[in-house]
Amino acid sequence: MTDQEQIMKGLKQEEGATNQLIECMFRNIGTVDPVLRDEIIYQGWIQLLEEQRLSLEQKRWLLKQIQEQESLFLAIDTVNDAVFTRSFTSLLLVLLIEDHKQKGWLTLEEQQQIIAISLTYMAQEKDNRGFVEGKGWAHAFAHGADLLGSLSQLITLTTEDVMAILNRTSRALIEIDDFLYSEEARFSIAIIELIKNKKLAEKELKTWIDKNNNQLLEAESFNFCWSQFLLTLTKILDLEKIEMPTVQASSDVFFSWMYKKFGII
Repeated sequence: MTDQEQIMKGLKQEEGATNQLIECMFRNIGTVDPVLRDEIIYQGWIQLLEEQRLSLEQKRWLLKQIQEQESLFLAIDTVNDAVFTRSFTSLLLVLLIEDHKQKGWLTLEEQQQIIAISLTYMAQEKDNRGFVEGKGWAHAFAHGADLLGSLSQLITLTTEDVMAILNRTSRALIEIDDFLYSEEARFSIAIIELIKNKKLAEKELKTWIDKNNNQLLEAESFNFCWSQFLLTLTKILDLEKIEMPTVQASSDVFFSWMYKKFGII
């Protein structure tokens, strides 16, 4: 029986997941087979959590493996297929955090560990590819943005951690740049999550936007990613009826400059 057959068989069972099943799923989390990775394993994690078929011990085993195997850092200095392991480990952490939000099982120490490895990871990721022909979505930065946003649900997230999230977002949008698949929108949503969970105030957000604006304006840098990020951020604030007029004003400064300089927003 292949790993795929074993996983599909295990997911069809109605009882709790076996250790063998989750070990097999985790072992294949970064496979380059998009069907197995996206449609079976990733959707399988969702299914097992929604159906409450993972025990507390199994959830903690997954957290331990992510840390001990350094799955978020596998071959992080290279651009190769290891990106799929990093990217889909990010998504697994997002799912575990969401499960904790509903059931409250993460200890304070475990929350701090997740925050630490997530922030460290997003300070190092370099692979900005979206869709990889024949292998599917790598999307490390999109999934990393999802992970940063999910951290807002952890009570141990500190003011310093929030500033680090903003810095990781700046790094992605300004230093890495050149995204092609709306990754900027995922970072906007991450910031919105911080706001909605009362982790980020208007004053701090405006200060951060002004700092990045000034950097780009001084360098006369055409940065479409930053512009798209601000467009999405301000539109979602409007749709969520979150009033942050100074954030809108700071965003308009960049939009005005981009339009006058390059004829585009």
